[in-house]
Amino acid sequence: MKMLSYFLAIGNVLNGGTNKGQADGFELTVLGRVHTFRDNHGMSILQYVCLKMKQTDEAFPEKIEAIAKSVQVRSTDTGILKRIADEVQSKAS
Repeated sequence: MKMLSYFLAIGNVLNGGTNKGQADGFELTVLGRVHTFRDNHGMSILQYVCLKMKQTDEAFPEKIEAIAKSVQVRSTDTGILKRIADEVQSKAS
């Protein structure tokens, strides 16, 4: 998805000159924090990326709304997913 490539590119710029710069990817847990990283004017990276996405695709807000409606995650769902991931990881060891 184009949005993820924006987050990766911004992260690479912010981490330029460190061992985290020029990354090929990032952990998905980072997505839960993109609203906390802000520029000098108070705009979050999430707001910036959404603005850029809207500029390139006028239907972007409707697409995001449709995704949000189709992905209803409960805390119990994340617990189940973690347990399954732990089981898979222990079997792989």
